[in-house]
Amino acid sequence: MFKTLVKYIGEFKRDAILTPVLVVMEVIMEVIIPIIMAVIIDYGLESRSLGKVVLIGLAMIAAAMLALWFGVESGRTASSASSGFAMNLRQAMYEKIQAFSFSNIDKFSTAGLVTRMTTDVMNVQQGRADDSWNAGVFPAVFPFLQSADLAAFTAVEFYHYGDCESRSG
Repeated sequence: MFKTLVKYIGEFKRDAILTPVLVVMEVIMEVIIPIIMAVIIDYGLESRSLGKVVLIGLAMIAAAMLALWFGVESGRTASSASSGFAMNLRQAMYEKIQAFSFSNIDKFSTAGLVTRMTTDVMNVQQGRADDSWNAGVFPAVFPFLQSADLAAFTAVEFYHYGDCESRSG
């Protein structure tokens, strides 16, 4: 089924491929922002240097602006790819229906054919847009979730059991 539908992406392949890449870049920028905030606290506030705070703050603003741009562009490319996919799918369905014989047309109701070309294609279009976003977010976020899980587990274990050296002897 997937191979059958992929051919209808047609001239919108660039947008279909670019969407997950832009989503990954957006997620990376969103993950970098808290790290930059930690750097402000560790280096800028600790040394009481307003210059460092401002400089690192400007880097955080730049990361936020990049995240915003990547998000807007990923939305634009996802919309373009999914609406182009739906356009090509509707065109192919229309051509197929035009090739029906009169006996085939009698088997299907006009309302049923119209529903297939509108509502069903719209649902597939929405699914295509959602899938392109999810395809970019999950691979980008998963490593960060795993490392955060490991860090939280280690912190809880250290808090609960204390220093490992004090337990061994």
